[in-house]
Amino acid sequence: METAKKPHPVAACDRCHTPTNHAETNIQCPQTFYGNRCKGHIVSVSSSEWKECLECEATGQTSEGKCERCEGWGWSYLPTI
Repeated sequence: METAKKPHPVAACDRCHTPTNHAETNIQCPQTFYGNRCKGHIVSVSSSEWKECLECEATGQTSEGKCERCEGWGWSYLPTI
């Protein structure tokens, strides 16, 4: 059975680039690294800034389970400069 591709997330952290489907933007990123909370903020992301994960082909799953490369999101945030 083939797994369907996931839609890209709607927002991401402007600092650590962690994806989220949280609709509220301009709030502090909830991610923690080594016990410290990320200092970035959640921002809305356009569809052109998402890149399909090559490892899982945007499904979030590999044969071993949850895709480690994209953490199960199926997409990576590549901000335009």
